[in-house]
Amino acid sequence: MVDNEVWEDPNIVHAWRNSIYSEEKKDTPHGVLFTKEIKFFQDISDEVKKSKNYARSALVEVGFGTGELFSKVDKNFDVLLGVELSQSMIDLALEIHPKFNDINTNVKLL
Repeated sequence: MVDNEVWEDPNIVHAWRNSIYSEEKKDTPHGVLFTKEIKFFQDISDEVKKSKNYARSALVEVGFGTGELFSKVDKNFDVLLGVELSQSMIDLALEIHPKFNDINTNVKLL
């Protein structure tokens, strides 16, 4: 398997996701870092809203993977745009987070 094909294998993607984002892994270094990342972006959103300098807020993530960050902060931003090279990752993100499939969602995945 060539490196760029790794992320097209659903078994590898599920194993990767479960090794970082599962409830069992929340106290591992990756899990703790992810929790801090969520808080970081929530704090940014709060600061933008408090400043009253902007009417709307957006978050762009390149290489969004399975959309875990967006699933945690989608209520904090007006628009979330995720760019991902792997169609398997996009498909899995839409499968794992069905709310991203809603036509009225503020999350757009490309």
